[in-house]
Amino acid sequence: MGSGGLQTPSWKAIRDGLRGDGFAIVDNFLDGADLLALRQECEAVVEATLARLRCPYSNGDQVARVSGCIFQPVRPDCDGVHGLGGYLQARKAWPCSTRVAELLLGGKMRELVKHCLGTGGFVFNDQYIVKPPSSQLTAFKWHRDSDQLCASEVDYQPYISVWCALDNMTEGNGALTLLPGSAVSWQSDAASARPEMDARLCSNMPDSTALDRQVVANISAGSLVVLSDTVLHRSGPNLSSFSRRAWMPQFSSKPILCKATGCPIAHAVPLEALQEPGNVNHDS
Repeated sequence: MGSGGLQTPSWKAIRDGLRGDGFAIVDNFLDGADLLALRQECEAVVEATLARLRCPYSNGDQVARVSGCIFQPVRPDCDGVHGLGGYLQARKAWPCSTRVAELLLGGKMRELVKHCLGTGGFVFNDQYIVKPPSSQLTAFKWHRDSDQLCASEVDYQPYISVWCALDNMTEGNGALTLLPGSAVSWQSDAASARPEMDARLCSNMPDSTALDRQVVANISAGSLVVLSDTVLHRSGPNLSSFSRRAWMPQFSSKPILCKATGCPIAHAVPLEALQEPGNVNHDS
């Protein structure tokens, strides 16, 4: 998407990448103020999470074991917030940052989501992926984000993950690696295609010839990867001497619900409702 300073993304290139490869790389989407706010919130969320888990960050292997390297600012299973009001209240309370809430729910992200999904979209999930230094346990095997939705009791809806680099990414610190063309098409009717999708979504080991096509996203801090929920990807361990941080909000085309209860399986926050002035307030 180019290099250098901040720029308007090529929405067509992003859509074409999602349609053809299952992902698209967007350079320099976040500015310096965005990165500062995200890094500060990330530190606070990690600190609060590890305090709750009684796990010292100095023990990287233990951190990886107890957290899976996943740190959620708002945990839907525990905090019980699915609607707009409850989510906004939780997303702006400590250890969260109002500045990051504005970024997550604001115009720049809404525009990206609308161009990718074709709809206003819903916040489905919001998490930091933090790999502590010098730990072999921080690798993620080949998977699709929709693996968790293989269960027949979930009402599947397409979604995207917006994987934002908070540090410069390299193979040595566990950069994202993707397999172009491995995504399951969103064009099929979800209900009629469900059995086929289930089989493909839950079959996650690419063959040896496909591995020749893998792409390592060695992107700089502030750049991002938009990926389909059905594209195969992985990341290696962080063998560097520093933490490797990424922020990954996820947005669905419609609420993703449990069929039995009709309740969201995570968040279901409508972005279009946030276009009304005053819903998200900025602070420093």
